[in-house]
Amino acid sequence: MKCLLFFLISFNLLAIDISEWKEYKPGGMTKCARGGEYSFFVKEGDPSKIVIDFMGGGACWDKRTCKVGSRIFFDSIERFRAEAEENIGGVYDKKDVRNPLKDWTHVIIPLCTADIHMGENDQEYGDLKIFHRGGVNAKAVLDFIAIKYFLPEKVLVAGCSGGAYGSIFWLPYIRSTYPISHMYQFADSGAGVITDNFYAEFAVKKWKIWKNIPLWVPGLNSTRINNIVDLYLEVGDFHPSVRLSQFNYTGDTNQKLFYFLMGGKIPQWKNKMFKHMEDIDLKLGNFNYFIDKSTEHCVLPYSRFYQTEVGGVKLSDWLHNLITDGYIENKRPSDEGPLD
Repeated sequence: MKCLLFFLISFNLLAIDISEWKEYKPGGMTKCARGGEYSFFVKEGDPSKIVIDFMGGGACWDKRTCKVGSRIFFDSIERFRAEAEENIGGVYDKKDVRNPLKDWTHVIIPLCTADIHMGENDQEYGDLKIFHRGGVNAKAVLDFIAIKYFLPEKVLVAGCSGGAYGSIFWLPYIRSTYPISHMYQFADSGAGVITDNFYAEFAVKKWKIWKNIPLWVPGLNSTRINNIVDLYLEVGDFHPSVRLSQFNYTGDTNQKLFYFLMGGKIPQWKNKMFKHMEDIDLKLGNFNYFIDKSTEHCVLPYSRFYQTEVGGVKLSDWLHNLITDGYIENKRPSDEGPLD
């Protein structure tokens, strides 16, 4: 059966060269938010070391946020295609000798479904129809990876913004595919600060994220998981050999904007972000965080990844130590006092 599936995937997924990337179109039930074609991207490197990278792309959950022309989510994969043509930087630049991932194979899973890679529902918002198929798209790419890359030594599951949530949500699936690989997770700018009702009212009811829940992980059900802290605790406890991590900026304007659009109060965001990091770290022995002062959003795709430093430790070195099973410790700005 696996040989037949390999033949079907190889036959249908013809690669299109874009700069140093190859674009694949899985077809089938995959789709972007407004019905457009879905693609994912691969930059080949060492096949024994794989980066599975969930891209950011925003989210929507009602007629206001999902309207045509909305600037809070991407409804096609054109953005990444353009960035690939312009040679996206940061950890995507294999020519930079400082890049701890320069030799790795890099698989990009774009987000164009407004559901942080988790949804599986075609939802109507008034006269709008949004194809929340982030989960469908992710599964298509993960199936491709599972067949093309057999028993890698190392796997890094990463993601920026909305992709940060995809990186922890899909980790159990990836771990089930590669149970003996050294595995790491790095969530960039996705602290998961949400209002009390957002998860149940929108993520569950509108996106229907629980169609994709890995039910073999104890505690992962819609009655026990209410926020990102719960998700990290359940996944991290079930997979103690996987090293989990998060990076955040203290003044991230993008994360603050989404919290505001949900109905939250912006001044509360920073303390809630710190509280999330501390709550996860307190209960998990396989989690670390790195926090820097800035109003920027995301660090992995940018040159500032190499300049980011807290307490004398560069983030690029911190990530290198993470993926080489070295020592890392939590980093936060020294002038950030206790929580209010």
